Amino acid sequence: MTSLLTICVFLQMAVNIDGSVRDRFLLQNHEGSPKDRFEGLSSEEVDYKNMHHNYPGCNLGSSFYKLGVKFNPTLIPGEPSVCIICQCVPNIKKGIAQHFGKVTCKNIRNLCPVPECDSPVLRKGKCCKSCPGEVETFEDRINLLPENVSKGFDNAINLGDKLRQKVINRKYVALLVGRNVISRRPLLTRAVAVVHLQVTANMGLRFSIKYEGLKNPEKLLLTDKKGKILLEKQLQAKYPDKELCGEWENVPEYYLPYLHKGMFLLVLTTSSFENGEVAGKPEVDKSLQKSTFTSILVSPNQYGIGGYAEMSYGIRSKSVEYTVKFDGLYNTKRRKQEYFVTIEKRTQILHKQMKRIRRRKNNKLRGTWLALNKKSRKLIAKARLRMRVTSKGGATIFGTIKPSGTCGAYVGVLSSGESLLYPQVALSSAGYAVLNLHDNGQISYNIDLKGMTSRVTYITLESLPTKTGRRTIIYNLNGQFRRNSSSYDGTASGVIKNIRAKNIALLLAGRLFINVATERKSSQSLRGRIESIEHSDYINYANDVPFLMTSLPTSPTGVGGVAWLVPDRKCRLHYQIILSGLQDYSSLNALLVGEFDSTATQKNKNAIYTLVIHNFINGMARGVINDISHRVYRSLDAGTSHLQMGVTGIRKGEILANLSIPNSCWNILHDQTEPTSGIHDEDTLGRADCKDDGRIYRNDESWIPSKNSTCRTCSCKNGNVICHQVICPKLSCNNQVRVDGECCPTCPETLTQDNGTCYYPGDKRHYRAGTVWHPYIPPTGYSTCVTCTCDKNTLEVRCNRLPCPVLNCSEDSKVRVHRSDCCQVCTDRNILSEVIQTTVSPTEKLGNNECRVGKRVYKNKSRFHPVLSSHGILKCIICKCKNGRIQCKRRTCKKKRLCKEGPTRQNKCCSCVR
Repeated sequence: MTSLLTICVFLQMAVNIDGSVRDRFLLQNHEGSPKDRFEGLSSEEVDYKNMHHNYPGCNLGSSFYKLGVKFNPTLIPGEPSVCIICQCVPNIKKGIAQHFGKVTCKNIRNLCPVPECDSPVLRKGKCCKSCPGEVETFEDRINLLPENVSKGFDNAINLGDKLRQKVINRKYVALLVGRNVISRRPLLTRAVAVVHLQVTANMGLRFSIKYEGLKNPEKLLLTDKKGKILLEKQLQAKYPDKELCGEWENVPEYYLPYLHKGMFLLVLTTSSFENGEVAGKPEVDKSLQKSTFTSILVSPNQYGIGGYAEMSYGIRSKSVEYTVKFDGLYNTKRRKQEYFVTIEKRTQILHKQMKRIRRRKNNKLRGTWLALNKKSRKLIAKARLRMRVTSKGGATIFGTIKPSGTCGAYVGVLSSGESLLYPQVALSSAGYAVLNLHDNGQISYNIDLKGMTSRVTYITLESLPTKTGRRTIIYNLNGQFRRNSSSYDGTASGVIKNIRAKNIALLLAGRLFINVATERKSSQSLRGRIESIEHSDYINYANDVPFLMTSLPTSPTGVGGVAWLVPDRKCRLHYQIILSGLQDYSSLNALLVGEFDSTATQKNKNAIYTLVIHNFINGMARGVINDISHRVYRSLDAGTSHLQMGVTGIRKGEILANLSIPNSCWNILHDQTEPTSGIHDEDTLGRADCKDDGRIYRNDESWIPSKNSTCRTCSCKNGNVICHQVICPKLSCNNQVRVDGECCPTCPETLTQDNGTCYYPGDKRHYRAGTVWHPYIPPTGYSTCVTCTCDKNTLEVRCNRLPCPVLNCSEDSKVRVHRSDCCQVCTDRNILSEVIQTTVSPTEKLGNNECRVGKRVYKNKSRFHPVLSSHGILKCIICKCKNGRIQCKRRTCKKKRLCKEGPTRQNKCCSCVR
């Protein structure tokens, strides 16, 4: 008889007929019935925003396991149950792996095969004996995955290296309108939004949103076609011009193929429409070139329809090629659809064209506005033109044509290594420029120059020189330059208003440069290309001042660089580094170096830390540094750190920048001695989550309540708050005393010790050295079968199971009578009958002399194997219902015989010897 009772107690799982144990997780169902025109996608998900693990898997207690992983559950702190094999089984529906799986466990003590060697050994951490030379043990071979799940598991979860490389940097675009929102009735609004998605190198999804007619969008949701939420992002209006940007980090890989097939929906919610005001299906962005102008097309009436237009300006042809995508702009009575496209200035029509679509599924129009005159080129650059699309016999949508902006920025790093002079001269001076393109066609800029050795004569915004070397100066920025009083360094900032369509196209194509000339170098001293930088959730390129990296005056290299380093709320350090003037792009490494504390003693003053950044591609690096110690943040806060790089430009040498990053992470990380739990009210409360004293706790999370905190520990179980009273252990001393702030009494000899405390993560409490307590094992509560002690010397928590008496019966006759019992006893028919009989309600009477065990009813004189929640199915016990009473007995075993050859024993109720 195996101790299956112990499994049930600690794992709180349901035992089925074959002895396997399963834990099914709560799946959230979202309101809203899908429209008939959407095909269903089965998905199980909860609140991704507040999930501790973005990768699909299973939660068991406070532990997380990835899909397919096998493990031994820890029933006692520090003692995994080696004879219990658990596995996180994926839940696959219609070939789609759901985000939450289920844990399946099995006791393999009686499944161990007979080793085929004379001297088998029991390896550490194993339950079954194996031969010394055996590489794969029985525990390694066992697989709890169902056969149908095991076949498609790898294909459903892992993309593979080849497919992963294909999806990186892939772009998608979605048109969001009201008629696509999943609801009982079509949502008729004027709101329209366009969402651009891009898969990042870290398998995330970066998005940018442009919208019209929406009041303060709150969330962007990624849902299946039934409206079940898969991903969620809170939106913050950091940028003007009605553009919102953000990124979903660590998106499960298996989402991306379904995104590519158009099986997901993007939904924007507002305060008035919590389930979504506009929605649309993302499609692969097949445009070959980046658009110069865009237009969000809305309806004058609340029809729930809309569209958007993307326009590319030809620099040489001075023409505009446009593509219009619309949703709902057709007349259902007509087989052939005719559309009229016009570009207007108020009531004046500057361009008109008629388009005909034969297939209703084709919702795109393409056209060309040929040879714009000078006035039209100025008007379109200043966002003073409007596009209108009208269907014959249908509806009308229109919108203002605006330059295509970005949530990131346009950055140029100025260095002498980029100058067009020949021969080039290596200088230690450098600079940077940050430009932002606004909806009205104006460009704001900020320029910073450092290490200048002579007076700056002019700063210009230029295009690429012609083959003959002729340079085209677009704008002279010298009038806004402000020189420092103590050096030739300075800054320039302002707004370029009179911009042309050609110049906007050059800026978006990365074909504009900033050129700086000085008295010594009358032609050009510093030069840098203006390039687009992708948006970051943590770095505001327009307002955050970067660190300028220059070489020392004694060893100029002609290379310059800028670096943004910003810590977030979780004290992770995000960085963006851009270099200019390089002649060798290989083997680039940035070193973040500094002293721990400039005010430390002389012994510790020379302590240096070094963090290495090496993910440079074409002179750019972007990423995040995790697990930074509080000493590093203290050095950054004190300004005793610097960023340095070995580079090869006109000359080989180093560039560096002194770092001063005010932060509070050094104080937070230093004071944080225990993990925090609970989140604030503004976070979304999932159906399996709990709310206690104004704080939200996730499923299976434990905490110390604010009321009666010394004697209670609470946990969240499937939306219910369960609080357990502290169970005090029995002490050997007679004169027990109580200490303020402690729930249980203690022996006086422990009070004389003042050597610190131990922290136990189970109940999140500190215990004095020498204290003895029963541990809290989430989510079942305090275990009276184990005692823990805070070691006086090492201040480590040591836990041991209480000793059990030696039983004078065989292993087959040992059983745990009650689920709260710590030790087994020898079974006989009286004990078993008593246990089974206690499951019958004393007030319940059954007719025809029937017997009830739990929810099962047995007829009179019937025989059965009992199934108890505390034991599972007892196949070695035979019970008989006789006149309403239950009589049970164990199968009789003859004298022990030799074990038969074979993988398993046929008679598992009786033991054998070799």
